[in-house]
Amino acid sequence: MASSLGEGLNVVLQIPRNFPQLRDLRQRLKEQSVGDFTALTPEPGADPLETLYREFTHQRPPPGSDPLGRLVRCPDFEGRTLWVEVAGDGWAPWSDFIQRYCRASKDLSFAQRTSLVLVAPGVSELALKPEVNLQPYRWEGQVHEHDLFFYGLAQAQTRSDPPLVRELVAAVASEVATYDPRVVDILVFESLDTLADPQSFLAARAGEFGWDPAAEATWALGSQDGGRVHPVVLALQAPREIRRRVWRGQLRALFPRLEQARIRLAEQNRHHLQLPFETPYGPIKDWHELELGHLAHKLRGRDNHAHREAELLRVARNELAHLRPLGASTLQQVLPLLQP
Repeated sequence: MASSLGEGLNVVLQIPRNFPQLRDLRQRLKEQSVGDFTALTPEPGADPLETLYREFTHQRPPPGSDPLGRLVRCPDFEGRTLWVEVAGDGWAPWSDFIQRYCRASKDLSFAQRTSLVLVAPGVSELALKPEVNLQPYRWEGQVHEHDLFFYGLAQAQTRSDPPLVRELVAAVASEVATYDPRVVDILVFESLDTLADPQSFLAARAGEFGWDPAAEATWALGSQDGGRVHPVVLALQAPREIRRRVWRGQLRALFPRLEQARIRLAEQNRHHLQLPFETPYGPIKDWHELELGHLAHKLRGRDNHAHREAELLRVARNELAHLRPLGASTLQQVLPLLQP
């Protein structure tokens, strides 16, 4: 978007309601803009031309022909980046105005031209005709879980937990949040009990996001993005999907560590591991290939501590392998075994 403004284009930005990144986006654009940056929130139903005349000339549009042409050449108006946030139900007059504005300003020099950024929250259809100096953008599918993971990891650094716990917290929070950093902000400081089963916790926050529990999830409301439904809506309407997201987060953080723990356990107990080990699929001749179940079987009655560790790790791995998230109690027992 900044590159379009740098080329002297006007921009229309479609965003959902309840858009969490709007303030940051405006600040970033302000820092990158050429010329004076002015933000304006017009009164609902106000005429666009009258709004701009009142803001920049302190007068009403003059009688006669081409008041818009006079405005775009007014020294108090020209040479700016103008950010205008339009309420969803007030979009229609601005939709017509931006196209007239594009035509009125297209022949101005770059230094004279004021570029408009019209922000349209909750407007699903713009109904704009193509203009050579107009670029529409729609905010959808811009935030990935990976972005939120690194964001959550930075947030979790203030926790006093070991690094693996912070990684787990960030992974679960980002998978559950999907595209909304506000949910990461909420979850990343919660207990492992809540993170293991956040459905009721999220459902109780619905009022903070302004959503009717019975309402259909839509892009315009901010409760859906690129087909991904917001976790607070899912907590109310489809809690099983919340469990799947928790499982994905746990899988991401813990599964590689479970494999590392398996190899470590085999190395530490090689003197107990008589090979080959017969299985229904043939003999295992390399102790690196022994699964946690094999280790638990081999260590039974030989080393109670090692056997208990192998059994706990086996249970955790089997749960994750069968698409089931680990409960808080299992996490509390297994996490110390996975620390580097």
